[in-house]
Amino acid sequence: MANVFPTSLNNYITGAGSPTLLSAGHAAEHNAIEAKIGIDSSAVVTSLDYKLKNAASIDPGHHHTNGSVDSLASSKVTGLPTFPAGTIVGTTDSQALTNKDLTGAGNTFPTSLVTLTGTQILTNKRRTRRLVTTTQSATPTINTDNTDIAKITGLAQAITSFTTNLSGTPNDGDLLEIRVTDNGTARGLTFGASFQATTVALPTTTVINTELKMLFEWNSVASKWDCVATA
Repeated sequence: MANVFPTSLNNYITGAGSPTLLSAGHAAEHNAIEAKIGIDSSAVVTSLDYKLKNAASIDPGHHHTNGSVDSLASSKVTGLPTFPAGTIVGTTDSQALTNKDLTGAGNTFPTSLVTLTGTQILTNKRRTRRLVTTTQSATPTINTDNTDIAKITGLAQAITSFTTNLSGTPNDGDLLEIRVTDNGTARGLTFGASFQATTVALPTTTVINTELKMLFEWNSVASKWDCVATA
């Protein structure tokens, strides 16, 4: 008898016409092994071929159900996370988070925060003044809402008015510094109605090739920039 396994089972028997086997027990052992392994594409649910290759095989065959995985995890593995039922949050994805508490060793929030309108004292903070390079002209443009220092270089004509193109909504006590350097020729300076002298006079001309620094403080009573220092 020619071997037909694993296409079919051999069904070994003893006696006349059977393959050469030593005994009936030997034949039974071979048949049991083939039955346990199973033929190709076996439909026998207890065979190894079915368990490993048939898509319908479950627990613990080809496909594991949630119940079998839960049972395995609880009996064999510890420390597995509980996975969420919804969409996973990605580290770089743009996603809206709802009903989430953000905690963790890396998220250490300060015990006090600076608010927009709160009365607070700032300690160990550095304020970087906003320096704006202003195009030289007879009526330079300065917006005090976004300028702490207006720097004018290469002045090629007299300034007839610092007021004409001046804008902004300053608060009482705000400071404005104006720095002017001419182009090698002394140029006249006229400030206009938005500026006034104090005990410090308003400069009337540049100093040749030297940066002239002028510091002004907003006077809300007079609605003018008071000249408080020159250098």
